Amino acid sequence: VEIAYKVGAKIAALPMGSNTASEWSAFRDAAAKHPEILFVVSAGNNGRDIDARPVYPAAFALKNLLVVTSVTESGLIARGSNWGAVAVDIGVPAEQLSARDYRGRERPVAGSSFAVPRVAALAARLLAANPLWQAVQLKAAILALSVPVIGPNGTPLLGSGWISENKLKKS
Repeated sequence: VEIAYKVGAKIAALPMGSNTASEWSAFRDAAAKHPEILFVVSAGNNGRDIDARPVYPAAFALKNLLVVTSVTESGLIARGSNWGAVAVDIGVPAEQLSARDYRGRERPVAGSSFAVPRVAALAARLLAANPLWQAVQLKAAILALSVPVIGPNGTPLLGSGWISENKLKKS
């Protein structure tokens, strides 16, 4: 985080996490010290509600943390992706994507780890159009693009909702 700050980074993408808070305490402290950087982090791929069983760093309550998960093209939580009405901010379509592996070969990818770069790219486009925005303004603009994701019992599954493929491309 300190290096990102020194080079003037405004957005950091972390498509990783673990079940142990102590492994992420240094990150939490550094991120809190640098509220000008928006940290886009993965909710994880354990197929669970991380409000009940946390994944870190997603479970940290930081204003400059944007927690993302993978949803289907129709906005349903993707199979295996984590959710949480408190811990997870938004979902974006990140299933059946095409990526290149270390050999340069195309392969299919999916999951919340691949939602992270999609949201970080959206954040970068918004920041390019609004260079004076701080992390909290950038996060608010991204959340404003979302629509709610409601579970079978009528309660929200994500804090803000999901952003459709169409809105991701237009914003």
